[in-house]
Amino acid sequence: MEILLALFSALGSFGLFYFGLKTFSESFQVLSGPSIRQIIQGLKRSDRFGALFGGLSISFLVQGESVALFMIVGLVNAGLMALPMAISVIFGANIGATILGWLFSMELSKYSLIIMALGLLCNIIPYSQKFRELAKVLFGLALIFFSLNLLGENLLKLQVSEVLDSDTFILLFSNESYSYFLLSLFVFLIGFFVRQSLLVLALVMAFATSGIIDFFQASLCLVVMSLACSLGDQIFQANGNVIAKRTRKAGTIYALFNFTFSLLFINQIMSLSVWLIPGHPGFHVENGPYPNVAIHLAFFHTFTHLCSALILVPFVRQITSFVSSLHPHKEMKEQTKLEVLTDQAHLIPATALVLGERELQKLKDIVDRMYDRCDEYIKSPTNLPRVLAKIKDYERITDNIHSEISRFILKLMESPLSDEESKRAQVIMESARELESIADYLDKLITSKTRFCENALYEGEIRTNFMAYHQKVKEFYLKTTSGIIEGGFLDELLVKEDMIKLKSEGEKLREDFMLESAKNSASPYTVLAFSDMVTSAKKIRSHSMELLQANIR
Repeated sequence: MEILLALFSALGSFGLFYFGLKTFSESFQVLSGPSIRQIIQGLKRSDRFGALFGGLSISFLVQGESVALFMIVGLVNAGLMALPMAISVIFGANIGATILGWLFSMELSKYSLIIMALGLLCNIIPYSQKFRELAKVLFGLALIFFSLNLLGENLLKLQVSEVLDSDTFILLFSNESYSYFLLSLFVFLIGFFVRQSLLVLALVMAFATSGIIDFFQASLCLVVMSLACSLGDQIFQANGNVIAKRTRKAGTIYALFNFTFSLLFINQIMSLSVWLIPGHPGFHVENGPYPNVAIHLAFFHTFTHLCSALILVPFVRQITSFVSSLHPHKEMKEQTKLEVLTDQAHLIPATALVLGERELQKLKDIVDRMYDRCDEYIKSPTNLPRVLAKIKDYERITDNIHSEISRFILKLMESPLSDEESKRAQVIMESARELESIADYLDKLITSKTRFCENALYEGEIRTNFMAYHQKVKEFYLKTTSGIIEGGFLDELLVKEDMIKLKSEGEKLREDFMLESAKNSASPYTVLAFSDMVTSAKKIRSHSMELLQANIR
């Protein structure tokens, strides 16, 4: 009964560790959102070693190479990062993922209540989102230290009990060669399906600290774990465009190289660790833990990834060519898309907002091109079927992009967001809705003009006056929406007068036409078509203003 209690206590301790790590990671990502966005922007001007350091920083901030990989794949899939740059970032991300292991190796459980108390003080500060997120970070950190200590104590109880003398455990944890294979297979299956290296790392450290496995067995587990997590990511997250698949393949190549390098030099790296790190990993208190082994494992984990990354970085071009040959482009041009390529746990708000803004800029570019085609159609005294078909095609594209943005942002808003990130997400969604509405009314404008030309002559003063009004509305649209591409929107007061003037001009244009139509006995169908043309132009003006207001609120 006591052994069963210790076993379930160990499982409960690991569950508490998982909860603490999840709380810590999510809140840390919210706090570090601005830093992540700055790093992503800086990567555009970096060389391969700068990208390596950028990947290291990102992986540390998002707490894990798997999360960083999904983030990088998302950027590549959206066309925001070139493949050679992404490969260098992946190499750095694998190094950054090892940093938290050093924190796990420190005996800080005695400070967990102090850290919890600091978190409580931060949490009671009113009207401060940053302090609330900082409180969650401290709560998560305290739980990590407390649960790791608790896990070690419960595993130690199992280690000194007869449960580990059973045939099953002897088969797994003995020093026979077949046991190494079975232990590696056991760790591989855990890493393959869990796909969170930090969880497996903490578990391996706890087993080694309690003496269930020795330094060599634990090092072997770390080598296998990295490969298993990478292969799991490759198989379970295989969606995305061709460039995204190439990026994942590059991550797998890195994992295979790291596995081979670590396995070939495992004894030498262990000896280097014993020489450099104070405290022998084999030292332990009688019937007690092995206090030094965890920090040696942290060194082993970091050193192998550091060496692998530095060896492979000079060969980024060759790796790019190789993965490109594995996934050649189709004959059609590959389209970048905004989509969630991972599960909710791996969706990073800071990166997701960058992707959303990028897709919003793409939508704005499509609407601009649609507007140019509408100019051509409006200026023509007759209908232009080929131009009309192109405008209809643009309208369909804007519908699809708006739908992608809406689904993506709604998915993002299920994640923990800071106040600033939440507001920005809402602005992106509202801006996309307004741009899509402008595209809809451009389509209605052209449809109305087509109807008008079928029943009356679109020439003379009618054509001249409407073209002039249409051009003023377009200038207003370009003025109010320029901030989407250039950054920085105009003050609302600077365009309010233009908006009011355009409204009155539109009303006058319609009234003048109706008076002229009454004199010439024009058909009601013609009058309605022209009225719809003016109404569509006025709606474009209104939605342009609403887009501006959404961004400056």
